[in-house]
Formats: sequence, structure tokens, C-alpha cells
Amino acid sequence: MTDPDNLPLAGVTVVSLEQAVAGPIATRHLADLGARVIKVERPGEGDFARRYDDAVHGLATHFVWLNRGKESLAVELKSEHGLRAVRALISRADVFLHNTAPGVVDRLGLDGETLRADDPRLVVVNISGYGTSGPRTNRKAYDMLVQAASGMVAVTGTPETQTKAGVPNADIAAGLYATTSVLSALFRRERTGQGAVVDVSMFDSAVEWMGHPLYMQLYGRWTTADLDDRLADVRPHEGRARAVRRRPDTPCAGTVRCLSSREYPLPGQGGDRGRGRAARHGRLLRGVAEPQRRDEEEDSAEGGVEEPGAGDHGEVSLPRAAGAHISPRARSTASTMPW
Repeated sequence: MTDPDNLPLAGVTVVSLEQAVAGPIATRHLADLGARVIKVERPGEGDFARRYDDAVHGLATHFVWLNRGKESLAVELKSEHGLRAVRALISRADVFLHNTAPGVVDRLGLDGETLRADDPRLVVVNISGYGTSGPRTNRKAYDMLVQAASGMVAVTGTPETQTKAGVPNADIAAGLYATTSVLSALFRRERTGQGAVVDVSMFDSAVEWMGHPLYMQLYGRWTTADLDDRLADVRPHEGRARAVRRRPDTPCAGTVRCLSSREYPLPGQGGDRGRGRAARHGRLLRGVAEPQRRDEEEDSAEGGVEEPGAGDHGEVSLPRAAGAHISPRARSTASTMPW
């Protein structure tokens, strides 16, 4: 068994105002790496993920999954005494992380600018739905909404039934980018002596995970990433591996068989069948963005990225949902850092 004192983050203290998935999975990874994580919860009810179910010996599966290795403290932040107690904890911490609703930490005086004025070495991480600037800053978000807005649902499921991924991908993505942001900021602090304020957006994180289909839309031979259980440009061999779901009462449930490229052609190949599939797929990513395409000028005012012309890249249907929030500067990562 690993000696806790020899873990990479031994001696690092993290205070978190967190709930649900994105914040808790970030700090759980920090706890796994040896950090002391103090989770601040509401008196009486705590993190609402505690009540999702009672499958694990009376505890909720999400809560057990995301909160191992942490300490928990119930504090009424609306009281002066409770707020003073949390500020005292943060004053002795290395990291303060939260995924509260928009505006909460500002009203409490726990925003990064205020906290780092007292302790420049503090690392502050803000996890939000749509970032701390832009047209949707004040909107609350949850995983299914972000999966839809980012286009994830367009590459999940079938052409007839688009659906969210079975696990909370947008939440997990934001949490993991928050974890790597903390590690980066702590490493930088060792060299500079300065902490940082880092903003992590669920939307930006989900769009980052959509990089492959978005680039395929912009620069590929197809109008969208091919769906139907495969990637349009990645083929390990001439045949296609396909999982076939059979009725549970048959002896070969879950059989996996190989389909040749003749049986399962790429888009644009295999005659009408291939062309029909490509046409169906081309409508999917467009469908995600269309409810939000009310006005071209409104999109432009929101700072949307410019779509390349069809003459340059073929038919392009990059979701404006994605472009609208990457601005005012195109981010190459899902985190906004001060370096």
C-alpha cells in the first residue's frame, strides 16, 4: 500500500464548494493524488447528489463514486459566522475550487480576485456551465443541456434517435480539465510563487471532446463525422468490427462479428446505400445548432467564430452553439488560464 505521505500532492490542502459531478470528480482526483480535500456542504441536505439513490449500502452511487477520500464540513454560508469559518479555511489552503451557480461566490466575497488579494499564492478554480464571460455566463447548466449544445448528442445514438451519452461526459470533461488546471497552477507556483485564477467551462470542455467531428465537418471529405458505431477516418483493417445486440434469450447475446467493407461501405461508397447514409449523417450535426440559429446578426454579436465558405471546405455545418462560446478569443484548451 502506498504511503500517503509519499503521494504527489501530500501536504496540499483543497477547500471546495461543490455539488453534483464536475466539482466533486475534480477534487476526488486531487484527493487520490494525496491532497487533503475539505468539502463544504449545506447543513441538513448537503450535496444534492447524496439523494440520487441509495444503492450502495444506503448511499447514493454518484456520491460514493465522486467523494472518496474527502473530509466534509456542513456550514451555513448565509450566516456571518459560517462565512467567516470558510474564509479562515481558505486562508490556510492551497486551492479553492467551486462549481456553484453563477454569481454565488461573488456575492459571498469568495471570488478569485478578492481571495488572492489576501493570498497571492492561492489557486482558485471556477467551474461553470458556459464560462465567466460571454452571452450565457449567467445561465445554469447541467450535463444533458451541455451535451446537446456542444453537439455530442449528434454523434451518439442513431440517426433516428439521437441521445446523450450514458455517462455524464460534459461534467466529467470539465472536472478532468479542472484537475489538470490545478496541477499546472501548482507546478507554476513552485517556480513563480504566484497562484492563479482558472476558469473551466462545461461547454468548452464538451466542445474540446468534439474536436474530431468538428474538424471533420470543416476540413474532411464528409459533411459530418460518420456515425453508425465507427469513425469516418479511422479504420484498423479492411473489415468493420461491429457489435451486434441479440435478444437476451438467445445463446449468442452480445456477439461481435466482422463486417467487410462491402457489407458496410464508407460514406459516398457502396452506391445508393453509402450515399444515403452520408446524407442522413450530414443532417445530424446541423440539427443540433438549428434551434439556436434565429438570427445571423445575433450570432455575430455573440462573438461566434466565422464559418469557412462552402467553396473552401465543401458543405460545412459547424454548430453555432460551439462557435458562439469559444469567442471572444478562440481557446485551444477547455480552461482559461492566466499564463
